[in-house]
Amino acid sequence: MAAKKLTKPRLFILSGIFAVTNMGMAMPSKAELDRAIKHPPTSVNNSVMMFAQQYMETDEHADMFCEEAKGWFKDLSKLDEEKIATTWRDVAPILKAMDVAGL
Repeated sequence: MAAKKLTKPRLFILSGIFAVTNMGMAMPSKAELDRAIKHPPTSVNNSVMMFAQQYMETDEHADMFCEEAKGWFKDLSKLDEEKIATTWRDVAPILKAMDVAGL
């Protein structure tokens, strides 16, 4: 059986989440995650705005979050969904929620 690769909307969401949490911010709230799953971001930058906008005080902050998210997007694109879910167990429920929502 072939490994399941993540779709771009899923990659955008996870990249934004990982960028925020890797830079020391809290995991997005359930409401933020539900909103992102219902209305998925269309780019890495859009994902960053969904999850990190409240932390940005300058354009430099936005650039830092976007660069972090782009790195995560590139790295996560190389992995299958099972590997991501077992490596980062805190995102497994988010992947499950995406499945339930049909994303």
